[in-house]
Amino acid sequence: MPKQIANRVCSLALAILMSLSICGCEGKQFTKQDVILCTQVFHAVPGARYGRPEAKRCEVIETDSQGRLLFSYSLNTTNGMFAICILQKSDEDAVYYYDNVSYFVTKEFAQYTTDQLSTLKEENDWDMPLAEEKMIRREFIDSDLDPDKGKGYKSDIALNAFRNSIAKENDISDHALYFDYSQTGQELFLISREHNISTNGGYDYEALDYHLMILNADGTYDPENYLIKIDDLSQSNEVLAAIKERNGWVG
Repeated sequence: MPKQIANRVCSLALAILMSLSICGCEGKQFTKQDVILCTQVFHAVPGARYGRPEAKRCEVIETDSQGRLLFSYSLNTTNGMFAICILQKSDEDAVYYYDNVSYFVTKEFAQYTTDQLSTLKEENDWDMPLAEEKMIRREFIDSDLDPDKGKGYKSDIALNAFRNSIAKENDISDHALYFDYSQTGQELFLISREHNISTNGGYDYEALDYHLMILNADGTYDPENYLIKIDDLSQSNEVLAAIKERNGWVG
């Protein structure tokens, strides 16, 4: 009898472990390099911050003579994303990169040209001496890649501000996704809207459009300049630079 009980206990334990593995509850272990690269991406690239941690993947492609890293970032979710980025350097606490030009997002997943790559390298001084005066600094995110852990972003204020400008519609879902901050405490959001395309009364949402938004440290905003539409996330670089300039952003 004791042997039968022991066998049942072992079988139950094995079943639990297998179920945890299947659902992903055991948790993915991220490396220091994952944290370094995702820290840059989360702050630099609109739309890259959110999604399950296990759906995010960074891979180093190339290193230049000064230690810069050229790397890819993929987000394997429903809408998905693929970006190529350049990290200038990192230290014990933070990453350093060029604001607004440290990345490009591909229109088709993982599809990009040599011209895009050459332009990215040129804008980020590839193989040139490091120019620290051109870099911005961002402290490391949490080691489990949780974009919201321990933070108190003004997401509710951002969403209310957006709805005051663009009225909420039926069958459209909107979300205010924080992703960066300035030296003066401003916060930068990506407003994502999805619409229900189901034809049978169910729920089948796809991306509708995106906006960038900047709130001041006290939650106020410039009604003329705080919001700007992005036609496509693969074209976000110039729009990102423009909204920052309009709102006195200090990276």
